[in-house]
Amino acid sequence: MPSTSSWRHLLRREMFALLWVIFIADVVVGYLLPVFPLRAQEIGASLLLIGSLAAFNGATQVAASVPIGLISDRHGRRRLIAFGSLCFVVAAILLALAPAPLWLLLAQVLLGLGIVSVFAMGAAMVGDYAAPSERGLAMGLLTTAMGLGFALGPLLGGVLAEVFGTSQSLLVMALLSLLAAAFAWFTLVDVGVSRGVRAANPFANLRVLATDRLILLAAIANLLISPVFNGVVVNFVPIQAGALGFSAMLIGGLFALRALASSLTRLPTGVISTPRWSYRVMLFAVALAGVAVVMIANTTDYVGL
Repeated sequence: MPSTSSWRHLLRREMFALLWVIFIADVVVGYLLPVFPLRAQEIGASLLLIGSLAAFNGATQVAASVPIGLISDRHGRRRLIAFGSLCFVVAAILLALAPAPLWLLLAQVLLGLGIVSVFAMGAAMVGDYAAPSERGLAMGLLTTAMGLGFALGPLLGGVLAEVFGTSQSLLVMALLSLLAAAFAWFTLVDVGVSRGVRAANPFANLRVLATDRLILLAAIANLLISPVFNGVVVNFVPIQAGALGFSAMLIGGLFALRALASSLTRLPTGVISTPRWSYRVMLFAVALAGVAVVMIANTTDYVGL
């Protein structure tokens, strides 16, 4: 059980600021991801084009992850988190104002850059702030903030879209992301990273990580689970729900419930994420995702979804 001193140490000013930035960013991303296929359909994109455009989000994350990590080790995390939040600003504006589907390609690239810059760097900053014995709990706090933001985003966006229209709701998200960028720039503090300092051979560190069996297995599991979330849940559940006649607010409610259910598990998962239990939790999660996809494919009513 975490001690009172552990909680007090983790919830100091810089950690609280980081959690707030991540929460706001996930409110925005929580809405941008599921609204993308609906907005793309609205301006004439086919299902094939929607899937192809969405692939650029993942491809950008793959291509950018290592360079962004190396940049952060040299220049700090704060600048990259602010930069990623600005990427969300431009992506939201593009989604709101795009005259044709191919304009959404740039929006997806910016979303990919923003996701790596904000959330990967946020996780790295947790490692900077928390002692090794506190990192499981700290990651639980971080992922809880992410989950709560991801729950509020589609619900808030869905309500705004219902009342004011999709384009206006996206512009509100752009303003929120601009707030996150300003908050990151002025409140976050880089710890343990000095500007201008770099490893003699950073790619040697990558080779060391690649030989670590546990890190490699975690990376493979993440690679395998990503198509389930990014391919099925984010891109085609909104289209399926829209085809069944559900409003933007109801579709937002679906994603809010999904994120809320996820959030309720994150802090307990962080607490039990010891070396002995982590892989068991991961195996259970992968199996549960498979069951969920089968159920989605065979469901045609709102309660089932």
